[in-house]
Amino acid sequence: MALVSIINKRTAKSKRVMAFIRPLVLFTMQHNIQFKAQHIDGFKNEIADSISRFQLNRFRELAPGAESVPENNPEEFQRFDIESETNRLINCSPAPNTIQAYQRALNALAKFRDSFELDHSFPIPLNHITQFIAYMSCLDMAPSTINNYENLSHLFVVRKMIDGMARSKLKRPDSRLPITIDLLEKTIKILPAFCISRYEAVLFSSAFAVGFFAFLRVGEMTTTCGREGPNHAIKIENVEVSNHNVKIYLESSKTDQLGRGTSIFVARQSDDGICPVKLLQEYLKIRPRISGQLYCHFDGSR
Repeated sequence: MALVSIINKRTAKSKRVMAFIRPLVLFTMQHNIQFKAQHIDGFKNEIADSISRFQLNRFRELAPGAESVPENNPEEFQRFDIESETNRLINCSPAPNTIQAYQRALNALAKFRDSFELDHSFPIPLNHITQFIAYMSCLDMAPSTINNYENLSHLFVVRKMIDGMARSKLKRPDSRLPITIDLLEKTIKILPAFCISRYEAVLFSSAFAVGFFAFLRVGEMTTTCGREGPNHAIKIENVEVSNHNVKIYLESSKTDQLGRGTSIFVARQSDDGICPVKLLQEYLKIRPRISGQLYCHFDGSR
């Protein structure tokens, strides 16, 4: 257990032990390797335990069927393109929006490398990553923004550089205000003065009220035209309206990437000016009779 703790903490009180730890940590940092040690009791892993103790007779007793010489890979494995399948599974693991975030980070890194005439080697050398972070710090980028690029490497030194930026820079006050009942009411009241038509004012009044009381994300009410990726927006066929509440079925969402689906019930409010049920009923009366996304413009566009 002591060895496991030393390896995971990358430090020890003994100078003789640190003589082994320092080269190990330096090697992993240079080659972009992240590792973690975990203790397994010997009685739960007797075969490996016997090999580590060079107890070959005990090993033969525990694994009498073990071959004395290694075997080649079975032919059925050689018929498959294992490398392509590995890459395919890795590419399918993150959500589409996550892939886009990774791609933006890689594009920013590539632009930085071109500007400073650095080679585009991969795995990414540690000095490229640290210089990239320093470069973004000089551009006065927020640590939270740079942290989005931190997925390029989970190295200890990278995390510490970002922590250093967060400590050295003054915290910027958050100018965003939370939406309150009072603010929602004021926003809905002034919509007719800003919208180009009555239809648009009714549309946005309903969207704001339903989004507020149902705790919906923007991506669950509408989508960006031309944007690739999954469409989580509510569909008209998944909405049921009664005089007392609204039932919304979300086929998928940002937190439901596998599309298990969930239902949300929104109750009627006493104030008709911000009541999601009343405003949605008014919107549905004038909405075009088309299928698809719940909230759309009069011409059917999103």
